[in-house]
Amino acid sequence: MKDLIRCTPVGMFIAGILLNATDGAARPAGIAQDRYPWGWPMDEGSGLGDDEMTGSGLDRTTNQQNREAFRALIELIEEARELGYETKVDGAQLYGHVPHVGPQAWLHELYSGLNPAEMDALVERIQRPIPAQYGWWLTQTNGMSLFSGALEFCALVRVRSRAIDNRQPFDLFLEGEVQRRVLRAGPEVFFFATTGVGKGSRFYLDTRSGAVHRCARDSATPLWSWSSIAELIRVESRRLSKLFDKTGRCTVEREQIWTTSASS
Repeated sequence: MKDLIRCTPVGMFIAGILLNATDGAARPAGIAQDRYPWGWPMDEGSGLGDDEMTGSGLDRTTNQQNREAFRALIELIEEARELGYETKVDGAQLYGHVPHVGPQAWLHELYSGLNPAEMDALVERIQRPIPAQYGWWLTQTNGMSLFSGALEFCALVRVRSRAIDNRQPFDLFLEGEVQRRVLRAGPEVFFFATTGVGKGSRFYLDTRSGAVHRCARDSATPLWSWSSIAELIRVESRRLSKLFDKTGRCTVEREQIWTTSASS
């Protein structure tokens, strides 16, 4: 792991990720961590209010689970570095070049985490509060793409451009809130991730219980569930890694990615 922390912008960025995952994200001196459990202060009315913090069960146990899941994910993603690695000027990190998928395709993509102003912009775009459980992940990485799009976490699109170098996450508004309205799901449903493989699936957080559910693209009926976002990432990143070989090729039909394994 020491090789990841070099005196370069890339090394320092990775070091920051690992430190955040271990000790919590950086916050200004004098800010109470208990009040802002995801690491940095949010203004009143920013979309992550006290009701969301306590209602989502974002306590010390949840924070610890988040940190452990994120650190394990980073270690898993780092294994793809031997297939290639690039970092973009906006902080996006690309791991594992997979030219058999496409000339500019990468196995994993991480986007630099949101700052408070960007979180406010995202709340304004989706026109609803961001549950604290997902807010914590957004401060670590502004969405991510895992295993060639097998699992896409939606977030803030900072720049809308078709340029090849512009790597952005799926839009949380279009893939999340719009779809909730189309499916006429209740306000407790918070769509935050998707996959286009096979017939496609969506993933949503039940803000009442904190549980995560996978559903079909045309229905909010749960097909599989996890106790939290941390468990989804911990369990499914490990499972998906077993479906891809060392060259980044999927060893099963892509249509079977979400029907193969213990989570089917």
